[in-house]
Amino acid sequence: MIRVTVPSVARILCAQNRHWKSHGHARSTNVTVALSSVADDATRKTWFGDYHLLFCAKFGEQLRLELIVTNHGTSTFRFEEALHSYFHVGNAAAAKLRGNGAAYIDKTDAQRERHQHGDVVLSAETDRITATRLPRLKSKIPRRAAAYSWPRKNSRDTVIWNPWSEKSKSHVRPWPRRVRHFVCVETCNVGDHSINLAPTQAHTMTALISLGTL
Repeated sequence: MIRVTVPSVARILCAQNRHWKSHGHARSTNVTVALSSVADDATRKTWFGDYHLLFCAKFGEQLRLELIVTNHGTSTFRFEEALHSYFHVGNAAAAKLRGNGAAYIDKTDAQRERHQHGDVVLSAETDRITATRLPRLKSKIPRRAAAYSWPRKNSRDTVIWNPWSEKSKSHVRPWPRRVRHFVCVETCNVGDHSINLAPTQAHTMTALISLGTL
């Protein structure tokens, strides 16, 4: 899932709810899929930005995710961005993310700042932002143990999310039966690290996701 949010005064554009055009795929030794979304009359009624978004997913030994935001307008705009990566795990409560000593903002507790001691282990609804990179997720997928890793470029934040059982019942997506089998780890730039983009400039955020064994 791709999310680009553009706040301007009280006006917000959320690109994940916009139409994305498929540009097919290119095949060499790997397969690349490209999607794009651009400003139109509807978006200009709620927000003044003239943007172009290009999302590329390259499938090979690694999964390369790349989001390119270009400002085609005449004014600088500011935006947040996130690549929502949902990692399949056998048991979310048994998965571990490296996080010793990392400060984070707890969105489930009035945006309070806290510090993580030891690995991050999920035991309840989790929604946190940390400026520390968490490069490895250890989990036990049925019949095997696995480790995900995802080096990033031009990403200063990580979001860890799982609605857990109670929250998932009221969620717009059908999470209840799946909630204990995934961890969402987002490559992003949010809050104080949101991006200012001047006219004609482009910003590229990249995540390289690998699956290995423990």
